[in-house]
Amino acid sequence: MYLGAAEKLSGPVGKGFSGRASAKWDNFPVSFLAHHHEACCELAIEWLRSIDFGQLNGAALLSGPRWLREKYEWGPSPWPLHWCEAVEREVLDCGAHAALAQQLFEARGVVNFRAQFVQRYNREATEQWGKIWDCDDASSHWLSGDLIYHEANALVVSEGSETLGRKRQ
Repeated sequence: MYLGAAEKLSGPVGKGFSGRASAKWDNFPVSFLAHHHEACCELAIEWLRSIDFGQLNGAALLSGPRWLREKYEWGPSPWPLHWCEAVEREVLDCGAHAALAQQLFEARGVVNFRAQFVQRYNREATEQWGKIWDCDDASSHWLSGDLIYHEANALVVSEGSETLGRKRQ
């Protein structure tokens, strides 16, 4: 579901922005990592899966791949970005983080979808992020006044699923 579809829902989803986000991010696609269709990208994906398997160490499959946040600092990413380039970087934006996490959840057999959010921050924060992205010649399309576009992952779980190592009550 794109953000524009969420704004049409009743209830708290999509309320509070008076359509301000709609103009810019209404039908905005989630970020995806490009693939060279060569061994470089296949090896990068297999490396990610192997590291995740080792880091998971028997934990619940639904636990987030927190090691990604430890390995990759949040910040500007160049786009387009290929799998082989992403794993070599030290800094990745939320779209790249979410693309990596989606791949790992899928490898674990966890049904997941990309989630898109619009969040409100103060203008000083968004202006500072804009300056950082400008210095790296990265797109600041995710900033708009005091609003930001954000990407994450949503997991599909059923009643009684294990969540973070505990049975649901």
